[in-house]
Amino acid sequence: LRNLACVSAPPARPISDARLADAVDVILALQNADGGFATYENNRGYGWYEWLNPSETFGDIMIDYSYVECSMASNGALARFHETFPDHRTREVRNALKRGNAFLRSIQRADGSWYGSWGCCFTYAGWFGIEGLVDSGEDPASSEPVARACGFLLAQQRANGGWGEDFTSC
Repeated sequence: LRNLACVSAPPARPISDARLADAVDVILALQNADGGFATYENNRGYGWYEWLNPSETFGDIMIDYSYVECSMASNGALARFHETFPDHRTREVRNALKRGNAFLRSIQRADGSWYGSWGCCFTYAGWFGIEGLVDSGEDPASSEPVARACGFLLAQQRANGGWGEDFTSC
């Protein structure tokens, strides 16, 4: 949705405006109470459900938690859609972006990083955290959370210019 609204303008848009609006309606419905977004459903359970997890391989799978990655993608989709269709559920979209911003701020660590769930780990999540904040209204030039994230990234950078983070940091 995010990229489709950006790169294709009518009449070449391969998906109708109504279908894009339907997609936004789904995204709005999937925002969790904490303001974040999970992978495929709302968080409808309790932490103690994890005690019922029959898997010995995977932890924290009994409920779908909010993630920095999913929250960035959802914030970006809502922001791009709102730019293109400012009259569709305006109040709800703006409120969702505000809540998404608050979620990303709430999970940022004191050192400026975020925990990435599907990659190695803190450097990777910085991309999602920063982009999600900017998509939800942060001005990168004056944002304190963005400045902290940049400080974290600069502190981790190696002499060769790379970061080289691996799974042991997670």
